[in-house]
Amino acid sequence: MQVIEIKTTPGKYELEVTPAKLEYDNDTIRDMQVQTTPSTLKIDAKNISVKIDSYESRKSIGLMTMGDRISYEANRGKQHIAEKTREYVDIGKQISKVNEGANIPSIIAQKRINEGTTHLVTAFFPSVGPNISWEPNDLNMEYTPTELDINWQELDRSMTYIAGSVKFNVVQRASVDIEYVGGPNYFPKSSDPNHEADAE
Repeated sequence: MQVIEIKTTPGKYELEVTPAKLEYDNDTIRDMQVQTTPSTLKIDAKNISVKIDSYESRKSIGLMTMGDRISYEANRGKQHIAEKTREYVDIGKQISKVNEGANIPSIIAQKRINEGTTHLVTAFFPSVGPNISWEPNDLNMEYTPTELDINWQELDRSMTYIAGSVKFNVVQRASVDIEYVGGPNYFPKSSDPNHEADAE
């Protein structure tokens, strides 16, 4: 009769291994910035310029400024005085020749005849044409081409080493269980309540 029952429980273990690895510190995508400056075209156009200066033409027909009129009349006065002075000097020279037979009434009469004589002169007005000057047209063009500026972001290529690891986990410990499955032993046997006396 089996009175002892033995149960064995095996041990259970888990082994967790993490391998070593290298990781980039920055794994983002490289950033690119693009800046575009559009082209420009500047056109500077200058038309033909014509300048007409009619001052001398207007001056020749008597259209003068106040300053020119004063200067003109002053010159005429000087010229008239010079002509009369020369005229009277000539008459004085003729009269001074009385001793040589000069006739004073004839000299005076000739002077009046000369004063009444009309001299016809052909003149064209205005006597001076206008001063015409001109500047040719001009066209300046300035072109600036398109500019494209590309800025690449430099990535950080540094790496970090992550060491591996080994973990040993005990899920269930090994054990041996011994259980007595028999009944109690009485000594002497007569002390067993269920003991039956041997027949003689």
